[in-house]
Amino acid sequence: MVTINQRDIAILRSTAHYYVVARRHIQALHFPDDVSGRASRRRLAMLMGEHFIHRTPQPVFNPRGGDAWPAF
Repeated sequence: MVTINQRDIAILRSTAHYYVVARRHIQALHFPDDVSGRASRRRLAMLMGEHFIHRTPQPVFNPRGGDAWPAF
């Protein structure tokens, strides 16, 4: 059994509000002290494992150049 905390609820609200959001945006909004991104990746993995969110099967194209990124 997984315990959902206030930050998880805020992440779910962000994904509902923006519909598609990148991990780095979730990190900036909800994990400002997580420089490496490890905590945000771990929490998103838990939310995906519990089927609260889904990761897109293919990366989202960045029209301004740069790397494509997976979206949630």
